[in-house]
Amino acid sequence: MSFLQSIVFVLAVFLVTFGLFALIAAWASPGLLDSPFMRKLVTGNRLAPTRANQTLMGAWAMLIGGYFLLSIGGYRTLSYIAFAIWLPLAFIVLRRSFWSAPA
Repeated sequence: MSFLQSIVFVLAVFLVTFGLFALIAAWASPGLLDSPFMRKLVTGNRLAPTRANQTLMGAWAMLIGGYFLLSIGGYRTLSYIAFAIWLPLAFIVLRRSFWSAPA
């Protein structure tokens, strides 16, 4: 494994782990995500820190991390499936972040 693949592997494992943590915390213990640091880490500045957005971002992180892991692992078809599932979530995140509804 090359140096770049090692870095992508570590970052992908972090994304999958953090996404799983965000999903579990959003549903089992929402108080864990209430601190300003965790709010910024999970939903960023533009998304409201609601349970739906936290769940969306947790699933988003798990899917993009899974895509990278599957790509590095050589599972081309499964990585394409993970990417195809991630695309609608990416569209939803972008729509919620940049194209907010008029007041």
